Amino acid sequence: MIRTKNLRIKKNKLVILLNMLFYVFIIAIIISTTIFMFSTEKNKSIFGFRHYTILSDSMFPTYKKGDLIFIKLASYEEVKVNDAITFYINDNSPITVTHRVTKILHEDGKTKFITKGDKNNSEDIAAVDGENVVGIVCGSFPKLGSIINTLINHIFIIVTILVVLIILNIYTQTFNKTRKSKYKRKYKF
Repeated sequence: MIRTKNLRIKKNKLVILLNMLFYVFIIAIIISTTIFMFSTEKNKSIFGFRHYTILSDSMFPTYKKGDLIFIKLASYEEVKVNDAITFYINDNSPITVTHRVTKILHEDGKTKFITKGDKNNSEDIAAVDGENVVGIVCGSFPKLGSIINTLINHIFIIVTILVVLIILNIYTQTFNKTRKSKYKRKYKF
């Protein structure tokens, strides 16, 4: 009986710890998303890593639309064939694409990459200039990107709801205190 009680206590502590770690992770992702969103630096990162949301199914089944991928910032010299890389579509564009490297070309002293989405039947038309490589994909979290994008796109509604909930909470707290004090005076406990 004591053993099962101790085991139950340990399980509860583990569940609490895992929940705390999960929430810290989610908060870190939201904070980093905010930092990346408002940064004027093109390759802003935290400890050499950043994240992106997959917006299409071109990398299916490896990465699905809505997945959050983690990128380790890397120079083009570190990229190998079969690496999934994130790159800017050209020098002046903020748009990034994540595809797999199928070939590495060395032309006129420049390194270029031929890439292809895992789901696509053919390689991308234009070669990727090595200078446009952001980094190499090092992990992913299914569907978290969709959740974060939804939160960011509806931030005004979310903030409004939170403010209303806070006001309701303050009101009910105040109302309950007033009601309790009237009850105590009436019945003199």
